[in-house]
Amino acid sequence: MCGVAVKQNNNNPTKDTMTKPVLFSKEHDICSFASKNASRCVLQSVHYDANGKFLEATNGRQLVRVPAGCSEDFPPVTGANGQPLPDCLLPLAPFQKALKSIAHSTLPILENIAFTAVENDKTKVRLTTNDLDTENSIVVKLVHGHYPNTNVVIPVEPVVFAITLNALELQILVNYAAKHASEKNNGITFQFIDERSPVRWKIKTQQNRDVTGVLMPARPI
Repeated sequence: MCGVAVKQNNNNPTKDTMTKPVLFSKEHDICSFASKNASRCVLQSVHYDANGKFLEATNGRQLVRVPAGCSEDFPPVTGANGQPLPDCLLPLAPFQKALKSIAHSTLPILENIAFTAVENDKTKVRLTTNDLDTENSIVVKLVHGHYPNTNVVIPVEPVVFAITLNALELQILVNYAAKHASEKNNGITFQFIDERSPVRWKIKTQQNRDVTGVLMPARPI
């Protein structure tokens, strides 16, 4: 959990008294999950949930959540005063720009963006990267609006069974479907038997062929 700022009798809070910055890494690049629909401007952003301390994105058909990091080991951010971050919506362009500026470093803590509030301005936040030589900060104007309550779409019923599929093998299948599936029926149909059996799949191609196959569950190492 992030620490809580403690008021001191001086005007320069130290690293130990400031709120630990929220950190985003390359794993927080979830912009591709956001909506491309210009009429849904709120969904054309990524949402930071201050209560759950995660970053999320949705286009209305899929949803992703990535827990945010938190550490006092990131170099002190110029202008940061430990003010807590509110729920907010980050526009995609400056967020992607900050992600691209993350340093390649032998120090893992530097491979992050420090996400901090802007003092006396709740309409803006600061995204900061640091390679120990240079601090780069982007002050971002937040998207105005209310993000939908995504909790209501997450199933709460007990799981019947779970299957883990190899991401790279699944990517091969998805790439094939994206290239050859029918425009009218461009989905992949998955058929699950149980948690150990191969997963059957089916694709209807542009030339009306029924392509079928199986994908073996990933085995624990």
